[in-house]
Amino acid sequence: MTRPDGEDDGSGTAATRGGRALRELRAERLLTVRDLARAVGVHPSTIRALEAGRTARPRPALMRAIAAALAAASEATAEVWGHDPAPCDTTSRAATRVLVVDDAAGIRLLLARLLEEAGYATRTVANGGEALELLSSWPADLILLDLTMPVMDGRAFCREAQRRPFVAAIPIVIVSSEAASEADCAPCRPAACVSKPFSPRALLDIIRAVLGHPRPPPAMAADDPRRASLRPLAT
Repeated sequence: MTRPDGEDDGSGTAATRGGRALRELRAERLLTVRDLARAVGVHPSTIRALEAGRTARPRPALMRAIAAALAAASEATAEVWGHDPAPCDTTSRAATRVLVVDDAAGIRLLLARLLEEAGYATRTVANGGEALELLSSWPADLILLDLTMPVMDGRAFCREAQRRPFVAAIPIVIVSSEAASEADCAPCRPAACVSKPFSPRALLDIIRAVLGHPRPPPAMAADDPRRASLRPLAT
């Protein structure tokens, strides 16, 4: 039932719900705000306003352009997933556990599907506090960690993890839009640092390398575009 003030049974205004949906779709398609804004020819603040629900009546032409950009990004992601040459070996990795820590539901869903299709056991949580709680009963072999999250962000999680030996021993791969340089990731002492948006295929490459998979994929050529979003840290 729609209320007189435009809200729908406490679920938020149409603009708020639309903004939330846009944010989830953008995250699932691995697009940053800047990427989407560039694709449709507007300032990033316009996209942020839409996602925050501050634009009650967006221009139809803008929404059509956004829909087209999201569709194109979805096709690009599907193409990457559809050409992963490494076979799925569920026997050798059946017990390998990967914990995804990210506040974006779309990213959690995407990474969980990617990892499960590659044969890994996967759990997802929305912040560092939830991760610490889960790890006490579900010891992971690898953690994929975002840096910017509510409640407990990635850096706070790393500080707390270093105080807990059973967590400190788990390798961490930073996957974050804030991972613009190795310096951004270094406080967490990660095994690797991956910036958003990223190539799912390239992320699988580094997960296999960190976990010491016995059948690593072929080495990437020096000019492979996947290198742009994948930077292992020196040890």
